[in-house]
Amino acid sequence: MKTTVFRYLTLVVSLFVASLFVSCSDDKNEPDTPGTTTGTLPEVELPSIYELVKGDSRDITLAVKSGKVEASDVISLQLEGTGTYTPCAIASFTDNSLTFGFPASFSEGTYTVVYRRGQNMRTCGKMQVRIVEKSFEPRPGTTIYGVVSTAEGPVEGVLVSDGKIFAQTNAEGQYELESEKALPYVFMIVPSGYEPEREGVFPTFFHKLVFQDDKEKAESFNFTLKKVDQSRYNVLFFGDMHLAARNGDIGQFTEFTKDVNEYIARHAGEKFYGITLGDMTWDLYWGQFTLENYVEKANALFDNLMIYHTIGNHDNDMYAVHSNYDAKAPYRKAVGPTHYSYNIGDVHYIALDNIDCSNYDESHKRNYVEYVMSDQLEWLKKDLSYVDKSTPVVVTLHAPVYGVSTATQFKNNMTNVTAFINCFEGYKLDIVSGHTHKNYNVAPSHNIIGGKDIREHNVAAVCGDWWWSGKLSNILMAPDGTPAGYGIWNIDGKNMKWMYKPTDKDTDVQFRTYDLNEVEFSFAGDVPMLSNTGSDAYKSFKRYVDAYPKNSSDYVLINVWNYNPSWTITVTQEDGKELVPEQRMAYDPLHIAAMSVKRFNDNITAVPNFVTQSYPHFFRVQATNHDVDLNITVKDEFGNVWTEKMERPKPFDKSDAALKAYK
Repeated sequence: MKTTVFRYLTLVVSLFVASLFVSCSDDKNEPDTPGTTTGTLPEVELPSIYELVKGDSRDITLAVKSGKVEASDVISLQLEGTGTYTPCAIASFTDNSLTFGFPASFSEGTYTVVYRRGQNMRTCGKMQVRIVEKSFEPRPGTTIYGVVSTAEGPVEGVLVSDGKIFAQTNAEGQYELESEKALPYVFMIVPSGYEPEREGVFPTFFHKLVFQDDKEKAESFNFTLKKVDQSRYNVLFFGDMHLAARNGDIGQFTEFTKDVNEYIARHAGEKFYGITLGDMTWDLYWGQFTLENYVEKANALFDNLMIYHTIGNHDNDMYAVHSNYDAKAPYRKAVGPTHYSYNIGDVHYIALDNIDCSNYDESHKRNYVEYVMSDQLEWLKKDLSYVDKSTPVVVTLHAPVYGVSTATQFKNNMTNVTAFINCFEGYKLDIVSGHTHKNYNVAPSHNIIGGKDIREHNVAAVCGDWWWSGKLSNILMAPDGTPAGYGIWNIDGKNMKWMYKPTDKDTDVQFRTYDLNEVEFSFAGDVPMLSNTGSDAYKSFKRYVDAYPKNSSDYVLINVWNYNPSWTITVTQEDGKELVPEQRMAYDPLHIAAMSVKRFNDNITAVPNFVTQSYPHFFRVQATNHDVDLNITVKDEFGNVWTEKMERPKPFDKSDAALKAYK
């Protein structure tokens, strides 16, 4: 074996998922550099951690993402805590990489890396360099290999995948993959009873390939685990965040993370994990808030929480050109793999990407298709082949598998639902999705499921209606009237219980009631500027006017946002008469008043975005007169009970203060 080949065979590179690779950026305050103009210097990416094998070559190879390296260029290193930069000559380079020697006199530590050409320079960021023991020499044909271990020693039976194929660690914790490097990373399927390391909130369950373009070069990546008790734990599901540095979203997001942190603190001693459901950012506004900015905010604002991530449609590059692979490049760079799996306790979790961007045309049209791509289905089948049928499976993806059809019926939403569902034959399957910004639940008893042990939980958005109602009325809600918030699941072995928690409210807030004798919307009273009866805006607002005219019909509307058919809703008048709730599609009056009225008044010709929508988790009863009080009881399938003694008439005042206080 040639020396250069052996050098790369023994190279070990570990990359952290959250800061994965940091591109060089202009820096005008770098010491020890007389000039500050970067000119056309190459863009070099750094792994957050670079591991060199003790006793082998100390060469460090970095990826070059753009620009041309010149032989006289220099890499300067500054050990953290010192003020001296040491120049390192570039030993060799290609169009896609450069290699320099890490001086033998240097110690382990965190280094600031600077690219220099004469008086021009770029600061590339920081990179931690570790010196590690050699793992092992792989078999011929292996292109990705390494060791999975804990502080106590190697871990046998751990699955590792490149997103296409799988390998399993042996008794020494060793794995080998004959990978074609179709995807730019390798990840382990975190085994039950273990946690990976993490940086901030991001688990380090994957590594980014250094030599993806060299399909024959073997690369070594080690994974570290620690044993934990996962017999009981909680999962927090975070729907669409849409951080974009607009609508006061950063401040509102800070309040959301504060709520999460306080909830976890109130349950001290319990274990928590977070899982996002996509659209952490908003591609249209990447010029002011990027995926990297999201990573920074998440790490800064969440306390002591490990969060697994799912990609959403707005986490794709909207200007990619006919390439689903390229559209996901920013997400892979900043966050990590777009499909992967992991175990927590007795439950197997799978994160999938069901947004195909192959038809993107370098415009803002976003011609994506909602389905799980065939290559993922093949990977999914292989993943499930290692999962016992008795193991509950939770799949997270962004766009829902099923969509609302009527108040009590659902329909297929993805284009290949049958092929997707067939993969889970014999499994208990819970699907958790986002995308709609609204709450609904599809249960085994629904028409589309046909009695199978399959459920879908579509979780309303962290951002509600894209932060609008929070900005306009300080009442953050989704367009179906669901309070902005997050899902909370309690896992005990294989038993799962779920609940929805509104941000800034306790879990005892699970429904909202309206005395429709008191609810009225009109053009004259609510949107007096909307006088063009032929405009789209007029026709759109007319839906609310028609739904809630001035009336005295004694109807009461109940919004039970996390309802599923296993829940019971009981309404009894104070005279003992029981009223039978009728499930129906409806518009939430509070959201109309707090958000839609203000949006239509602000834009009197076009229909505003994100206004109130009709949804199926509403129930209506008709009381016998206008002032009879009602006792309302809502009970979920786990025995939790919520009640309201509704004193009627129940006023519906549209002033900001009254809307904020409405319950």
